Formats: sequence, C-alpha cells, structure tokens
Amino acid sequence: MEVEMVRGTSITNKCPTAGMEKTIYRNRPWGTSMLLQAPEKQTQISLDAIIERMFEAVDSRNFARLPDFFHAQIAYERPGYETIDGLSALMHFYEKVRIIAEGRHTLHSFFQSELGGVAVCGSFYGKSRSGNALNEQFCDVYLFEKDKIVRRKTFFFREAI
Repeated sequence: MEVEMVRGTSITNKCPTAGMEKTIYRNRPWGTSMLLQAPEKQTQISLDAIIERMFEAVDSRNFARLPDFFHAQIAYERPGYETIDGLSALMHFYEKVRIIAEGRHTLHSFFQSELGGVAVCGSFYGKSRSGNALNEQFCDVYLFEKDKIVRRKTFFFREAI
C-alpha cells in the first residue's frame, strides 16, 4: 500500500495536534483497500488551507471574511437547522442564529476525493450563548467551485440509533 503524508498545520499555536501528519485518502467504497496518495499536491494544500482559514475566521468571529471562503450559492446542511441557502443566509446564521458564543475548532484529519470533495474531522470546544460548555466531535464534507465552498454538510458524533 502506498502512502503519501502531507505535513499538517494547526489552526492555533495551542492546537494539541500541531505537528501531526494528515493523510489524504482517495475516495473508495467501504470495505475495499485504499490507495493513499494525493491527486495533486497544490490542490490539496490549497483546499486544506481554505478550510483552515475559514475556521480561523469563524473562531475569531470575523464573519465579514466568510465571503472569502464561501460561494454566493452556498448550501450548508447542519443538524437541527433547515438547509442554509446562499451567502446572506449563511452570514445571518453565523451572526444571529448559531448558538456558539466562543470557542475553537481543532482539525484532526483531511480526506480528499478524486472529484475535489474534502472531508474534515475535528473537535470543537467552547461556550454557548447561554454559557453552557460545548465539547463536540464533528465531520464536515465540502464541495468546491473555483476555490470557494459551494456545499457543506456537518455531522456530529452523537448517539442517534
């Protein structure tokens, strides 16, 4: 099995995974062996960097930067909410609706498909607007159009079935 490792970068200097390596997995059906190799180094680094910078903007509550990362026609699916359609709806969600008051995302793994889709696994620690502690593991799936996120779907690691 071939493996290509790309050096990981952390979102903050306090990231516990700083210096860890991230593996790029090719998209393959479950239960089959996987060839682990990035399709194109520049694309992978670029898409990872877009996602990392997006989370830096979100964590610092610099929502004015969201148009730098999201396509005007963004569709964002997130558990507990209707699909967020369009950039203005996304801005409204982050500024007025999202329950998070503060916190930090830590990104652990990046996976890229041959078609340019990216999945990211990580964790979030912070506080809600009502002051409750938040500790959540998540996985986001992204599709890009011209280096902008056009589709995002979030999954949380919780008991469901």
